[in-house]
Amino acid sequence: QSTQLGETHTLLSRAYGALGQVSKQTEQVQQAVAIFVDSDDTAQAVDALMELAYLYKKSGDFQAAINTYEQAADRAQQGDDPVGQMMAINNLAATYLVMNDEDHAHQLLQQGLDLSLDIGEGRYIASAYSMMSQIYLQKNQPQKAIGQLQEALKYQLKSNSGRGLNPKLMTLNYLLVVTFQSQQASELLQRTQAYVEGLNQASPMAVVQLYQGMNLAHQQQWQASAEKLQSAWQSSQVNNFSYQQPLLLAYFALSHARSEQPIKAIEAAQKVLALDEAEAQQKALAQVALSWAYLLLDNPSQYQQALTEINEADINAWLFVAQQYWQLKLKTTAKTALSYDDYQSQLKEIFTAQQDLRVASQVDNTVLNNLKDKIQQLIVEINKSQTEELTEAD
Repeated sequence: QSTQLGETHTLLSRAYGALGQVSKQTEQVQQAVAIFVDSDDTAQAVDALMELAYLYKKSGDFQAAINTYEQAADRAQQGDDPVGQMMAINNLAATYLVMNDEDHAHQLLQQGLDLSLDIGEGRYIASAYSMMSQIYLQKNQPQKAIGQLQEALKYQLKSNSGRGLNPKLMTLNYLLVVTFQSQQASELLQRTQAYVEGLNQASPMAVVQLYQGMNLAHQQQWQASAEKLQSAWQSSQVNNFSYQQPLLLAYFALSHARSEQPIKAIEAAQKVLALDEAEAQQKALAQVALSWAYLLLDNPSQYQQALTEINEADINAWLFVAQQYWQLKLKTTAKTALSYDDYQSQLKEIFTAQQDLRVASQVDNTVLNNLKDKIQQLIVEINKSQTEELTEAD
């Protein structure tokens, strides 16, 4: 009888959630948790705790979310529920990741990965490796990120399921771009674009166009990059889609500055610098774009001001930003100046580092080809479904 009451509170919480009444939703989940925790039903207790933790996390109360996820993991362990324990630990790690505590998140995700390997179910293992790749991405270690994502894709593709594939596909596209594998990135992005076009959704198309624009920028194809990033911006506005907005605006600014459209570049760069969520790398790229734009406008005072905002001590950690910075310094320095050779040397080192990263981050051809085959299969399924719908309509 008590568990039935708990289920009633759970149903009420979902009804309040559908109505957007978050405080009442949370109250109902709390009451369900109080009942299920005192019951013998581990699965229901863990589910209720996970739901409550999610609501805390969504509201920004991260400490309450952490405490509740820990309680869920403990209860699952006591009740011999390894799947529940793994899910609670992974969500706990994701919470620390949102809080930018990568080390703590990494430690927890390793526990989650070990549990998923013990459970032996491919989708859980794929998810754990995928989350691990996000940790390395956040730590600016793309080579390690791509290695973890490759493992995730191996298990994902073995399961022959399309569920959960899209985020991994988008992440791989991004990683190919930022590891300077331009040809592989171009081919996979083209295949991804065809898939997304079949889905007929503006938001994922904005992401594909962003990565295509970045890839073109990395190849110094500035006009083409500016056009693609303009399309990405327009696609992102369809549903007010804000994902990766600082990154999009930073590359938008640089591509427009380098294709001699300084006014658009300045507007975009200033938007990046005003965004609280913009990361240091994105702000650095915006400052470099500003410098290029003011150089084009022959405005030496604003050029110098933008340049002084860039921290040379940090910039070489971001290879593309560094490349653009040292190219700028070289362009504005006389060949007879003592610093000219130093700037050339810096640029050469950056180019070598890009080449080394590209070689070290290669994806296994079998995984890549299997992924392309899977995408093609999904495209065929989408087209078939659309054809059947049209036939029924006729």
